[in-house]
Amino acid sequence: MALNSPPAMHHHTYYALMQHHLEASEIVVKKSMTKAADEMKEQEGKDIAVSLDGSWQCCGHSSQKDVVLCITVTTGNCEDIDILSHYCKSCQLWETKRKEKPDEYEKFIQDNKCQLNHEGSSNSMEATGAFNIFHYSISSHDIQYLDGDSSLIVISSTRHYHCLSTVTI
Repeated sequence: MALNSPPAMHHHTYYALMQHHLEASEIVVKKSMTKAADEMKEQEGKDIAVSLDGSWQCCGHSSQKDVVLCITVTTGNCEDIDILSHYCKSCQLWETKRKEKPDEYEKFIQDNKCQLNHEGSSNSMEATGAFNIFHYSISSHDIQYLDGDSSLIVISSTRHYHCLSTVTI
């Protein structure tokens, strides 16, 4: 210990604290977005004009993660978000330990929250995220987002999702 500083936090303790922060943040975000959706429904009715945009983890068309945001046209508030991933680092790590530690691997599989939630190209992540956001808005908020994003129209027609309305904004 230099200069009477306390010892560094152990990495297991750090990750446990980060997990608690993540869970608390998810609760706050969900409540905030539900409140925003309810306010928009009161102001504009069930059909809400939005703009959708995605952001990749890295430049180029090979990113393994993408975040898609749904922002209302009238207020600029973020109404919803979808995070997509091509891979799960934890699953990859534990797959290499599968034969060495079978009991620990089975426990991991039972407790794991796998982050892999997208199959397909990096280019299709934004459209998939937009589709998820549109679908989620109807099932959980009882509102329908309206957007003129051509990539969304393509994916919605390939999934036979007939409830989407599109307008050019």
